[in-house]
Amino acid sequence: MVDGVAQPIYADASGTPLSEAITNGNGAYEFWVETGTYDLDYSLGGQHLGVQTGVEIYSLLKDGAEIVPFALAEGQPAGSVGRALDLVSRRSVMADVVGDYNTATGFGTDDAPYLQQLATALENQGGGTILIPYGRRPYLGSDLTLNNNVVLEFDKVSSGSNYGSGLLSFKNAVWVSPTATIKVGNGSGFRGSLIRAGLTMNNTSAQVAALWLGTAITLLKNTSDHVIEGMILGFEWPFKCEDTSSASNVAQYSRSRIGPLLLDNKNGIWLHNYLDIARIDAVHCWPICTVAATAEPDGAQLKRTGTALRLSGVNDWTMTNRFFSYGYNRGSWLSDCASVTMQNVAHDHVPGSSDGSIGFLMTGLTREIRILGCQTAGKQYGIWNAGQFGNERVGLLVSDTVVWVTTTAAIVNQYGDILIRGGSLRNTTVGGSGVKTASTAGVTEIQGVDMRGFAIGVENFSTSTVTRIDRNTRFTNCTAEVANAYKPTIASAGTITLSPNDFEIEVTGTTQIDTITGGRFGQRIVLHVPGGLTLGASGNIVTQNGSSMIFSAGGAAVLERNATAWKVVGGSLCANYVFTDKVNVFTAAQDFRNNVSVGQTAGTSTGGTLTLTRGGAGFEGGQVTFGYGNNVAGDWFADVSTANAFRVVRSDGGGTLVALLIDKAAGDITLSGSINTTALKVGGVDAIDTNRLFNARSYTVGTLPTPGTGGRLAWASNCRVFNGAGVQEGGGAGTGGLVNDNGTDWKIAGTNVSAVA
Repeated sequence: MVDGVAQPIYADASGTPLSEAITNGNGAYEFWVETGTYDLDYSLGGQHLGVQTGVEIYSLLKDGAEIVPFALAEGQPAGSVGRALDLVSRRSVMADVVGDYNTATGFGTDDAPYLQQLATALENQGGGTILIPYGRRPYLGSDLTLNNNVVLEFDKVSSGSNYGSGLLSFKNAVWVSPTATIKVGNGSGFRGSLIRAGLTMNNTSAQVAALWLGTAITLLKNTSDHVIEGMILGFEWPFKCEDTSSASNVAQYSRSRIGPLLLDNKNGIWLHNYLDIARIDAVHCWPICTVAATAEPDGAQLKRTGTALRLSGVNDWTMTNRFFSYGYNRGSWLSDCASVTMQNVAHDHVPGSSDGSIGFLMTGLTREIRILGCQTAGKQYGIWNAGQFGNERVGLLVSDTVVWVTTTAAIVNQYGDILIRGGSLRNTTVGGSGVKTASTAGVTEIQGVDMRGFAIGVENFSTSTVTRIDRNTRFTNCTAEVANAYKPTIASAGTITLSPNDFEIEVTGTTQIDTITGGRFGQRIVLHVPGGLTLGASGNIVTQNGSSMIFSAGGAAVLERNATAWKVVGGSLCANYVFTDKVNVFTAAQDFRNNVSVGQTAGTSTGGTLTLTRGGAGFEGGQVTFGYGNNVAGDWFADVSTANAFRVVRSDGGGTLVALLIDKAAGDITLSGSINTTALKVGGVDAIDTNRLFNARSYTVGTLPTPGTGGRLAWASNCRVFNGAGVQEGGGAGTGGLVNDNGTDWKIAGTNVSAVA
């Protein structure tokens, strides 16, 4: 009442009455009236509650005054209307006076000034929420700024179930002029639906370009803690930072919470220069505006030429989760970013596209990016890594991610180091490459990836491009598994230094290697030696007998690192060079019951020597067994020592060769010849069987002791040996042979030989 006369309550300066009281949720009421002194008569549900007289109320719209709290007079019944309005505990304004935008003709009244006054009033009071009642459709013809804890939201937001032209009659939205934007600052945001004024639906691809105009929401520079939820349609950018052109990695924004969001615009979200943990969750970019249009070749009406998620200069644990887009030329584009985690992010596209589209793109000074449990499909390229960070390489982890139906390549590594772990790369028809590297690529590690349906599984730029593929990676229905497989090389030298992550290495040159630096306990390496290689034992290499070992050309040496040294544990030893140093087989102190390992052998070898040092008097002869997998019958192992130029062993094609050692009275015994192995058992030459070594005194035939003892062996240096065909073995007279005392006579040991001459 004013001067005893009842006055209407006005909603705005034009005199529009507020038709009903609006509860703010805590029992108090909020009204907008003309400036004056009022008697307030309170009623609730038909019950008269009392009168409050002499209350001064100022018109916010006319005078820009602050919101004035009011309460019941003291002494009213407790609980009758609840507690008094308290803007500290409850900051809400019902904006029920906005106009309704007409999608056909537009709406002449710009609601931004009115909403701005509400927002400013709330900001001055420390913040609050402007609620747009359900069913209203305000129009912003100019900018609206929400700052310092002010949020604009609807009672209800769109469920996202309406598509196409049905959305044009959707009233629960703010319609925004393409020349206007909602500016959001500290602790502020928008919860609701934003539709670009003038938007039309079900357009052809030729009309699509004209759909995308303006920016719906702009984040004010140097602000933080923004909240954005709802649906945004029809803009060039539905959401981006005010400053996207300044130098990257300058702290300008932080701690935004974005999503859930339903979007159809030329682009999606652009965050720039975030320092402190931005969170993007539950965003769905879908061609809502054209999904009901007539289908065109290559699905052109469904494509968007922009980027669904753009991050630039974003750092410090930025989290993107549950983000989906369809038809965007770029799914996620990260430039100058660090420490970004993308989880359950999916970028879909029209299958079979060759339009330059990319699912995930990394550029600029980018590092420490994690793509976890994501998916991209239908793009020309699934994931493209083109980021560098100064002198460092970019760090990109792609884990348990699916890339499929790519026309050119599932993953491209142009710069930097990436680890691809688990997941699958697959095409429905054979074509393209699974993983492709450029000449500028860093290290590409591929672990346990399932690759299917590619022309080339891994297309490496060159054999020097570092691409490591572990044994758990599978290739299925690929025309070629690997092109230009990575081949690490190291030049032979007295001392070589290993790369810490290379385990299969080709050694160039033939210089003897004595010391290997680097490596770690338990590490096993394979040295491939196309030109042959000698491993010495004077450094930290432990051979099987303490002597140098020669490995044949085209073979390999397998070494394993213990606490202090590298031990030879296998490889393809040269068949003619079992040892390069003399091996003292016949020493008085040697226990002949212990085997002496001589390593492996492979292939056909000819020439070369094996030197066995004679122990001295009393050890003039002996027998040694060499184990092979399978020999060609007729191959020989011959003693060509001076004055002993005769054949010692002839193979029967079985698994052993028995060498009869000859006493030269002095000096060393040297064996050489040809061993042709065609079907080696694992390990090749595996041992000298010293259990079969023995002492055999040397005699001439005339000085042999009287037989009869039995079991004795001796060397008859001038006997003749004939085979079963009557052909003498060896040349010349009295070439010698091993004889056995059988208790009655001295006989030639073995079969198919004649008696002693």
